[in-house]
Amino acid sequence: MKILKKIILLILMMTLGLFASDSKWSFTVDDIYTMTDSEKEIFSMAREIGYANGLGDALVLIAAVETRYGKFKSKTNNHCGVMQISTKWSRVNCTALRDNLYLNMMLATQNLKHWLKVHNGNIDKALVSYNGGYGYNPHGKEYLRRISQVKYAIRIVEKNGDRIT
Repeated sequence: MKILKKIILLILMMTLGLFASDSKWSFTVDDIYTMTDSEKEIFSMAREIGYANGLGDALVLIAAVETRYGKFKSKTNNHCGVMQISTKWSRVNCTALRDNLYLNMMLATQNLKHWLKVHNGNIDKALVSYNGGYGYNPHGKEYLRRISQVKYAIRIVEKNGDRIT
């Protein structure tokens, strides 16, 4: 009888979409523990610049979701570097955005601050706009889901007393 109840509950949860996801993208504690020195350096820089500019870990979260701290590169020349900065609005070429991590982070800071102002300090809306710009972003919920996974993994690692950098 217990097994039947569990099966029914599982089916109900799946029907309600509680396990639904737009992608297979995931970020876990293991992703933090297996970061390379280069990825840790990007994490540290994002954290330092984020806190210095009143953004907390927002840049850390964006860097993880956009490129896994530089592990994955963009296949286009429209959005470049660790923070996937738009060459259109930044008016900076892709080579400069890829080669200059500090420039990339500072442009991300400027961009996120802009969106925070537009959305009256609502960080979730600002993050969705960082990802999709003005107007409706059909990927907004998925972007926030990814942000939440990274935030959760970081919290677990730090709660265990482990330093990430």
